[in-house]
Amino acid sequence: NALGRGADPGVLQVGSKYLMVTTSGSAAGALPARVSSDLVTWEDVGPVLPKAKWPAWVAGDYWVPEIHQVKDRWIAFFAARSNLNGQPSVGVAWTKDLGRWANGELAWDAVEWKTSSTPLVTDDTQGMIDPSFVSDGDRDYVFYKRDLWTNQPDGVWRHESEIFGQELSIGDADITLAPDSARASILQITLPWEGDVVEAPFLVKKDGYFHILYSANRYWEGKYVVSDARSKSVLGPYEKLGKPILKSDEAWKGPGHGALVTKLGRDWFVYHAYKAGEVGDAFPRQLMLDPVTWKDGWATINDGTPSSGERPAP
Repeated sequence: NALGRGADPGVLQVGSKYLMVTTSGSAAGALPARVSSDLVTWEDVGPVLPKAKWPAWVAGDYWVPEIHQVKDRWIAFFAARSNLNGQPSVGVAWTKDLGRWANGELAWDAVEWKTSSTPLVTDDTQGMIDPSFVSDGDRDYVFYKRDLWTNQPDGVWRHESEIFGQELSIGDADITLAPDSARASILQITLPWEGDVVEAPFLVKKDGYFHILYSANRYWEGKYVVSDARSKSVLGPYEKLGKPILKSDEAWKGPGHGALVTKLGRDWFVYHAYKAGEVGDAFPRQLMLDPVTWKDGWATINDGTPSSGERPAP
């Protein structure tokens, strides 16, 4: 059920429209956006951040964006390489204009995005990527992944990853981590099929639980999978389902890094995957859409693999 090329989709509803942003890497038009009325047919509208509007701290390499509505504004979370320390770091941009854009009152190019002058989350020794947002009703939080690669004496690259959550301070003039807030360790690698990666958290609240739809294992090797973890409290502790809810099949390899969106009362997961025989960074990832069903308090997607047929609409 492919929707075109793209990676790491973040999707949200704005008015009667659906807006998608995807990874753009080194492209000058950072965080390219697409619009749809049905989640299937998408039209390019332009980047969130043209090169002239990049924050001063960004050197390039824009990845893994998500846009979330928080009260009267929309916040775009993204990862980019910092020219302050060379590390992938989490940044934010925000606007109050998306409602007017969705209503046809404002052209996309006229949407005014403000940016922070420094990264939201950064670390001098390792990457901080894969941001996502969640609120418990009283406080706002950003979740993100630490991403550390080290070259061992035997020449083999070793990877370490972990998902953190941290409270946000959303002010009129800037968006920062809350004063005196600390990184809370949320998810670690604990299961064989997770390989050496846990990443791409997407937070959703369902029936009294906070759920993290997260991806695990190496995407570029086609080993990527999606699973679910849940907690009664936003910062955990989280219980893992313990098995993938979405994994490779004969047609599609390495499904993962997605976002959940609701249409007509039903939940849908928008994610990426490789076509079989076209796996790895030399090949494009395809955007995918499949329904999410909640069974016994956990998320499920089809029979655990991507759907193989194309549908005109969800």
